[in-house]
Parts: sequence; structure tokens; C-alpha cells
Amino acid sequence: MKRRLKTVLIIGVALALLLSACTIVIGYSRVLYDDNGSNSGSVPIDSSRYRYGDTVLVLGNTGNLTKNGSLFVGWNTEPDGSGRAFSPGDAFSIGSSSVVLYARWMPWTSIPGEWTLSYKWDTDPQWRSAIWTIYSDKTFTDNYGGAGVWDISGNMIQLLYNNGTYFYSYSGTLYTSSNNTWNSMQGTMSGPDIYGATHNGTWSAERGVKASRAPELPSGGLTPSGEPVK
Repeated sequence: MKRRLKTVLIIGVALALLLSACTIVIGYSRVLYDDNGSNSGSVPIDSSRYRYGDTVLVLGNTGNLTKNGSLFVGWNTEPDGSGRAFSPGDAFSIGSSSVVLYARWMPWTSIPGEWTLSYKWDTDPQWRSAIWTIYSDKTFTDNYGGAGVWDISGNMIQLLYNNGTYFYSYSGTLYTSSNNTWNSMQGTMSGPDIYGATHNGTWSAERGVKASRAPELPSGGLTPSGEPVK
């Protein structure tokens, strides 16, 4: 009887060791987002736990990340943009490890030189001047924020030609009240005069100085000094 119990005990221990060796530990992976040097906003949070082979839907810039001098254009698996790029809504199959997606930033292309603009509000009729930076490579679709707000981020506004658009970034101190809107604006440039502007509201020629129709932007664009490209 003792021999039989001993045999059963040995078999039980062997089975336990075998099952322990064959146990498969199922792990989970996460998808993390990195702001990659932003100046404001917050990264999206994906709280899901993924198993190997699960499909991941890439989140958008839900926390309104912004970076001075750059435009958010998606995500990448490498901070320098050398990895796999993703746009919001893209899908991919996750592997056995967690994934970090870094914000991709596209620098604005600026035209050298200082550009002086004047501005005022109804609540403050005094004209004030400021120095802005002009950018040549942004479009309305890049920067449209909805409800008449054409704004890249922070202090970026757009100034319109008859048939084209340039963008300016302010470097100075402005009023911060959300009740203030641009009522009129005039520009000093070595190229064609400014036609209009919007910033958190609709530009109006009836307020401030009377605006005249701007000349057409040359088909070849402008040189860095503001002259038509020949």
C-alpha cells in the first residue's frame, strides 16, 4: 500500500512539474503616445490592453498638442521621424511589445526679414504695431480650426491676397481676452499690400481703416525679399 501511494505521489509531482513547464503566460501590450517636444496640450491616452496580433486604431491629436514653429502632422514610431508613420485613424497589428508613437512636427518655412503689422479692436481704437514672421508654405486646409477661426496655434494668423495666402506668427504681447477679435489690420511689406486677415473672428473692412482690393499674388510666388519671382 505504501509503495502504491509513493508511486501515485511521484506521478502527481511529475504531472505538476510538467504542467508548470507548459504553462503559457499571456501578456498584454500597450500603445503610448509621446508629445515629442510640444509646447502645450496633452497626449491622447489609449487605455486598451492588446494581445499579440490585435488591431490598433491610431488616435488623433485629441489633446491639442502644439509646438512653436511647427504643425502637427501625425505620429511616428521614432522621435526623429525615421520610423513607421501613422495618421489619425490608421490601423496596425500590434506585436508582443508595447509601442510608443511620437508626435510628428512639420516646421513652417519662414521668409527672412521683419514684417510690421498694425492692429486694433473696437474696445481699444488705438493702432498698435508688432513684428511678425511670415510663412510661405501653409494652406487653409492645414490650419482651419472651424467656426471662422483660421489659426495654426497660439498667435498664428493668416493674411490673404486676392488669390493666395500667407501666414504670420506674432512674437510679442497681445491682449489675451477671449472677447477680443481682430477688427481690421494693415500690413507693411516690400511686396503687395495685405488684403485681409482673420484671427478668432471674421476680418471686416468696415472697421478700422478702409481696405482696398489687393493685387493678385504673382503666379510664380514671391522671393524672400517680397518681389515677384521672374
